[in-house]
Amino acid sequence: MKSQKKISLTLLASLIGAGVCAFPAFAQQNGPQEKYRGVSAFKQQSSQSAKENYDVRDRLRPEYDAQGVSAGAFRLFPELKISEQYDDNIFLSSKNEETDFITTVAPGIAVRSDFSRHALNFKAGADANFYGDNNDENHENYFGAFDGRLDATDNFNLTFGAGHGIYSEDRTLTQGIGANTSGGERVEFDQTDLDVALNGRMNRFRSTLGYAFQVADFDDTTAFSDDDNIDQDFRDYQSHSIFGRTNYDFSPGYSAFVEGIYTEKAFDSSGGGQIERDSKNYGVYVGGEAELTNLITGEVKAGYLESFYEDGAYEDVNGFGYGGAINWYPTPMLTTRFSAARQIDDAGVPGVSGVLHDIFSLEADYELRRNIIVSPYLAYDIRRFDEALETYGAGIKGDYLINNNFSLNIGYGYTQRTTDTNVPSFTQYEFKRNLISAGFKAKL
Repeated sequence: MKSQKKISLTLLASLIGAGVCAFPAFAQQNGPQEKYRGVSAFKQQSSQSAKENYDVRDRLRPEYDAQGVSAGAFRLFPELKISEQYDDNIFLSSKNEETDFITTVAPGIAVRSDFSRHALNFKAGADANFYGDNNDENHENYFGAFDGRLDATDNFNLTFGAGHGIYSEDRTLTQGIGANTSGGERVEFDQTDLDVALNGRMNRFRSTLGYAFQVADFDDTTAFSDDDNIDQDFRDYQSHSIFGRTNYDFSPGYSAFVEGIYTEKAFDSSGGGQIERDSKNYGVYVGGEAELTNLITGEVKAGYLESFYEDGAYEDVNGFGYGGAINWYPTPMLTTRFSAARQIDDAGVPGVSGVLHDIFSLEADYELRRNIIVSPYLAYDIRRFDEALETYGAGIKGDYLINNNFSLNIGYGYTQRTTDTNVPSFTQYEFKRNLISAGFKAKL
């Protein structure tokens, strides 16, 4: 899934009890995502300054950044991306791989407010993907979203957001694995998100309390071999979440926090005579944020996560929970990032409840020149069904910034999924994949 909402505040990423998704860099994110706003609406000023000054990709480049179009109290940022990609295994097959070239056209627009107080932002876009030989794989994604902030005082505000999208699920996702990697057409789904949060700061305390709602509706798909219907109704769901976090800033650049989330998830249909998978989920954590001499910043957390299933036929899933992201700035021209998280995902397979999912990634951005950025990455994740599915990724991408309006990009990515068993029902999901891409971006 991909999460298309522009989030102006830090997200509660990888809050396990609700199934928050944070896929590694090599996985396209066209699948259900659950992310929540407001983990720390008021960041320590030193941490924010460090990111703006040192992060290679996020720092301001007035000579290359889009200037936007003035529209009263708003500024519009339209863009158009066109790319060509070579994929040597478009169906993620373990044998008899199919190759193809894919052309992607992706228009979009962001609208940002320029108020002295408060904020209101909009974003909309689409991408159309055209396959050279396998025209049945052509697909599109559409989305629209908004978010905002109401400032009650300098220390208290209300943040909110909503979005809706129509997506085609990427085949790299394990959700819907029976449809996506065993000879079925792509799964299409609609997703709607809504969230609201109260954020406050008092002396050394920073707190957030919020609510999030998500609903997803999956369309049935068909098998390539015999056009049989592959049911996806059992995946339709809606979820309600309450989340919160409190930080205590005990020293400039250092803070400790407690964090929690509770989610109730209800599925519309069991599908194919399967038992219901409604669940109650929670995650609780303690952790810390730190900034070490402006060269190392980040946070880590540890705790416990669990999913209870209302039907006793499903086994509850629980375990040690963790998450974290560390940025290291060894020089002003190099940013390195390491992230790790554990979450509980819906299996997306009839008869299976949820699975523990561990995710790790290591990335770097190097400013070769002011307008040339090179970014290698490594990624690994493991989903623990009865047998483990492990996915490895590595790659590199480069961006050439021409001016305020144009840029070019190239990239290469390798992905491999393996299992620790010889059972055919799992080994059929093994695959290797190489992606080579080149693209062009126009912006105002």
